[in-house]
Amino acid sequence: MSIPVNNYKDMIEELQPESQNVLQTIHEKIDDIPLNEIAKKMGYVKIEKGVERIKFIIDDPFLGLLKSNYDGLYSSATFLTEFLEIIGLKNNETLSKYIEHISFLSLDASFGYSPCIFCDTNFNRRKCGSPIFVLAALSNRRFLPLSKT
Repeated sequence: MSIPVNNYKDMIEELQPESQNVLQTIHEKIDDIPLNEIAKKMGYVKIEKGVERIKFIIDDPFLGLLKSNYDGLYSSATFLTEFLEIIGLKNNETLSKYIEHISFLSLDASFGYSPCIFCDTNFNRRKCGSPIFVLAALSNRRFLPLSKT
């Protein structure tokens, strides 16, 4: 199940101030460490593959947690955990809260309650003589989605 576009945009706006600080902290920490060295410590045999994944993580405001990104070695969450441990930011309180916030928002966007208005048509087949497939074909139009805010 993918995140609806409007909720994804809301998440970007909500996390924008936090993401700048978190990404800056990560960039400062790895500024003097070559990415291929980090990839090697993480256990990648193909160093280029690990470097590309690290570049994706450090440039993504969601730290790669919104995409399922299993590469044969790590999933998105385990990759981020291992990466933070290697660069020495595993116990960073600000980073931990930010990751929890991303997880909460992505779960809410994917599986949370989506408010809507249901239009009851009082459809009665006997009175109007319409076949039942008309109601079935148009039933998805009886729900009007609302934004969560």
